[in-house]
Amino acid sequence: GVAVKMLPKRYTAEDFGHYCVRYPSLFYRLGVGTDAGRSHTSTFAPNEDAIEVGINFMEELARKL
Repeated sequence: GVAVKMLPKRYTAEDFGHYCVRYPSLFYRLGVGTDAGRSHTSTFAPNEDAIEVGINFMEELARKL
């Protein structure tokens, strides 16, 4: 299975919340480590192995639902 770590709630701006009000939704963050740098910057360079982890996690969720 996929390792899941519950994180504390944090208040951030996210457009996804608009959809959550209208449709059953799920939002999760896929961690890529601190070495990747800050997201939404030109220097963000995550380990691309995280893509497969994310796909596997989404598949596992879909199968459980």
